[in-house]
Amino acid sequence: MLASDEAGVVSVAVQVGNDSTLFKFNHGEPLQTTIESICKEGGLSFVKNRYALQFIRKQGDPFLAARFVTEENRHNIIDGTELKLVYSARELGRMILENLKTNGDLDWALEKLSGHIADPVFASVVQGPCYILVNRLFSEESLPPKLLYYCLKFILGLLKLNYLTEIDETLVKLLATILCNRQNIGDSVIEKALLVLECISRNQYNQLKESVDLEDLLYYLKSFESSNIQRTALALINALALYCPNPEEKKDMLMIMNTSRFRSTINSSILFPGSILGNEIKEQLAIYQSLILSLNTELFEKADVALNKLPDLLSIKRYSSLEISAAAATGATADNDAARRRSAESCTQTIDRANIKWKENVELLNKRLDFLKVTNNDIWSQPVANSSLSKLVYNCLVYFHANYNRAYSFILLAEGIDNFIRISDRVANMIAKDILHVGEPPRRKSTTFFLLVFSTFLDDTVKPALIEELFSQAMLHGERTKREMKVKTSDDYEKVIKITKQKLLQGLCQKFPESRTFEELQLALTGISYSQATEGILKETANRRNKFYQTSPAVLDLRASLRGSLIELIQTQRMKYIRKRTQFLDLQEKQSGKQKEKNYLYAQLSPNGYKILYTKDPEINEPDKMSCMFVKHIKSVVTHVKKTINQHSGQNSEVVSTITLTLLPTTNDIKPLNLITQSQEVADYWNDAINCLKGNKMKSDSLRRELKILLDMELRIRLLELDGIDIPNEPPPLPPSPPNFDFALEDENENESHC
Repeated sequence: MLASDEAGVVSVAVQVGNDSTLFKFNHGEPLQTTIESICKEGGLSFVKNRYALQFIRKQGDPFLAARFVTEENRHNIIDGTELKLVYSARELGRMILENLKTNGDLDWALEKLSGHIADPVFASVVQGPCYILVNRLFSEESLPPKLLYYCLKFILGLLKLNYLTEIDETLVKLLATILCNRQNIGDSVIEKALLVLECISRNQYNQLKESVDLEDLLYYLKSFESSNIQRTALALINALALYCPNPEEKKDMLMIMNTSRFRSTINSSILFPGSILGNEIKEQLAIYQSLILSLNTELFEKADVALNKLPDLLSIKRYSSLEISAAAATGATADNDAARRRSAESCTQTIDRANIKWKENVELLNKRLDFLKVTNNDIWSQPVANSSLSKLVYNCLVYFHANYNRAYSFILLAEGIDNFIRISDRVANMIAKDILHVGEPPRRKSTTFFLLVFSTFLDDTVKPALIEELFSQAMLHGERTKREMKVKTSDDYEKVIKITKQKLLQGLCQKFPESRTFEELQLALTGISYSQATEGILKETANRRNKFYQTSPAVLDLRASLRGSLIELIQTQRMKYIRKRTQFLDLQEKQSGKQKEKNYLYAQLSPNGYKILYTKDPEINEPDKMSCMFVKHIKSVVTHVKKTINQHSGQNSEVVSTITLTLLPTTNDIKPLNLITQSQEVADYWNDAINCLKGNKMKSDSLRRELKILLDMELRIRLLELDGIDIPNEPPPLPPSPPNFDFALEDENENESHC
């Protein structure tokens, strides 16, 4: 911030007409007084409430772009702010209203009306009378596309500010006619028409559904290269499906959206190789994915099938029972082991179609049998009830057996029936619920979508089997991970599940070159190492922990209770810091031959804390021989940052920031003290310390950064035992009151009689 002579006064640039001038903006004055002074300097006659100040539109600052300055937002005016003197919102609204009533300069009136409608101050003035007049213009058949664009932009602004919740039915039919007839009236008009229809999709769904069809919106995805039109068309498709009140109609609509024609259009028009997507269209793709995947919700229902009807389970049943019974036996002899292995060998010969050779797997089977001796009481060795099998797991197992027969039989033989079903159930639900989020409503601001959802199974003759294919890949890579990790306990199985999940997530999130196929997913999964998956798990855990720290009410209360003590700790550190001598730069430089030697200023706080001691001689350490400035004479601290380019030998150069702390005195008799440094940390420490001495709050960036670090560290230490445990945001409900209170202790006499 630039140094100012008075508190609350900043230097701004004010544009009056075509001229710009520097002006001292005083935050202590009323806004009308400031406007009067600007009018006087600009040679304009001041009339109360006729003129206003407006923020000049800046790139990267959309919030304050073209907003009127009010008492509520004037705090955003700082040194260097650019303002413009314009007509006030009330005066501008009056001029626009006169032009609309008399059909005067409609181009000027509608351009100003649509250009300022995003400002709530202006919208509150014009939203009533101007909406009625603009609505009449839609009935004119000869309304040019330019004016139609301005009118739609005005209507859209009112809808976004909630001044409107519904629009006239005639306007709905007009916009639907424009879209259905595919009129060539300009991309900007079509975009605004789609946005207006999206805004009214919740409150006027029935009118919208009768006027607009999904097939008409598919045209704008396919035939327009404008990313804005594609995004708004996709958003309207999502809104029609999301707000449909009838479950049967919604299901039919989602089935249409899940057809290969719709998904292939999105794949070729939006997700083509080399496309660069913004966050807004990513959000709509994530919503679209969530909607079409919700068709798989019924897979969570119980499957009407017994375990012995699954592929290859009947032939392996004998081996599984032999394995468990052998593991349960204690003190088995070598002959029993040999007999058990011969029985297992005869069992494996029944699985001929899998081409599993006994000699290749005898070592694995022996390890498995020995392992079952030790882990017989493990939860993974408990039998699985038939009622736990869902349609999802059944479909995944059938698909896995049909397409990966050898791997299916190998994993089944190595795990046994109960463990195989349990792992399959866990993996299938992990893919459906944790990765694809089937059955969950679309997440707000989520930009996560998977290319495979749109690029696979584009042939309508083939039933989409995305979950089943991902399940097969998870089982294959999970088995390989299990062998690499040498799994022995149930906790090891949990680690395998986490590693497999992370590999799938990383493989799905990769951008494939051109064709998005499962073969390329297999290549991506093969290239993901164990260390990469572990790193992803650590990042996911850290993100989940940070989100928990920022959203949990209990943690927020704990953070608030710790904040005061940590601020006191930082304050103590600041005071200790300035009690030690700090070296600053001096403004004066002395010429020594051809070289410039810098002078230094040494400052510190006196031992009693009443004075700021400073000297230019590094040898002087006695407080009596040093100059001083009393703390009670310090009025305020002003910071000034100056950036210069330091030229080195050659072409290299660097930008050097010089920070000046000016200690302003309370009277003109005392000379201000300038402390100059090139270290932001030193400047922040001294600024905080002076504020502490004056009884003010510390406001430096270093304070915020260090306070955040200390709070995070303290929270992690205190909540270390709760790491990985989900704490509910709401307290548990109180139990109901007992039906009666007849639970008092018996009389002492009765107790003695029983003794």
